[in-house]
Amino acid sequence: MMQTLTDIPEVIPVNESIVEPMEKIISDDPIYSRIFFEQQVKSAFQGSIEQDKEAIRMLLTYQDNQPDLIDEFNNDLKVLIEGGKSVEEAMDYLILVDKYSNDPAVRESAKEARKWFKNMKTTTTELGGRKFINIDGYDVEFVNALDLLSLGIQVIYLERPNLERVAMLESILELSADGDPALESDFRTAIEEVVRESRSTSWQRLELINRFVRDKAAEISVSLTKQALIDMWVKWAWSAFGKGITGHIVAGAAAKVLFIHEISNLLFDFDSIFEHSVIGQRSYTFNLLFENCAWSAVHSHHRSKGPYDSELAETYRNCVYFSNLAAGQAINRRAGANINDDAGGTLNQQGGAAKNAETPGGATDANPKGDRNT
Repeated sequence: MMQTLTDIPEVIPVNESIVEPMEKIISDDPIYSRIFFEQQVKSAFQGSIEQDKEAIRMLLTYQDNQPDLIDEFNNDLKVLIEGGKSVEEAMDYLILVDKYSNDPAVRESAKEARKWFKNMKTTTTELGGRKFINIDGYDVEFVNALDLLSLGIQVIYLERPNLERVAMLESILELSADGDPALESDFRTAIEEVVRESRSTSWQRLELINRFVRDKAAEISVSLTKQALIDMWVKWAWSAFGKGITGHIVAGAAAKVLFIHEISNLLFDFDSIFEHSVIGQRSYTFNLLFENCAWSAVHSHHRSKGPYDSELAETYRNCVYFSNLAAGQAINRRAGANINDDAGGTLNQQGGAAKNAETPGGATDANPKGDRNT
């Protein structure tokens, strides 16, 4: 039976009461402005366009801390290297293992990573027998280097869904160029700028590890905890590449390695209720705008009176997909800000308990239907 546009699952709604406290926090109300003045001044996202762009970057960044096949690959890679294989030998071996070679995303990520890391060499000092892995001419403490190897593979792995989502946004932009389906002007501008940013900065991801090693050679030549190394890496990327999409992919990779649910915990201050509220409010707006885009495609289909239009169907699916991502992001940002049902309670806390906030069930990468089974 031929699929019609409205056969595709509909948008997940977000109750307006979820976003109301966040709207108050970022409003011009003198009470809220005074309470959150310092956080507002320190916010990395000044102006509505920058706030829109940040919300879109968060939608483009795959966020899922659930262990998956790429994590198994990284663990097996570490075991082989610790057992004496070179990085190149370990890569060559694992790429041929059935469970990895049969998964296109893992297989292609591993092949790309092999190009990055083929010149890594394990060395041992004569004094004390300390082990290092030489990266781009610099000796990196052995365990640090293994962690960097995992991070680099995760960056490559996360680049794929990022570019897939960019392509989906490009499809929406292309079909809406003549105003059908319609996109609001500022909303369209923000999407266009982030899409260009994603396409033009992909080269940065290929340079991440080598450049980090060159900039931080002294610090990473001594043993660091995984948390300390990753904190250094995320802050370095944020400083080196700004608040663009590269920093978000770096944070996404770090979150997967650390099994942290929220990349915002790495990008934002835990206690920045203002920034969480800004992204939450914009995400709620995007939920509605993408929903309007989806139904605009439906109305175009009805006006054409044709049996099926593959381009409109694709636009509808893409708009529903991003609307649902935005819904989950709005809910998760409220959790990140630790906003109680009574906004006043949160204001009195000044965000001090945000570190312990539990993320509620929302539409996320790992849980697109918003179930509480994860």
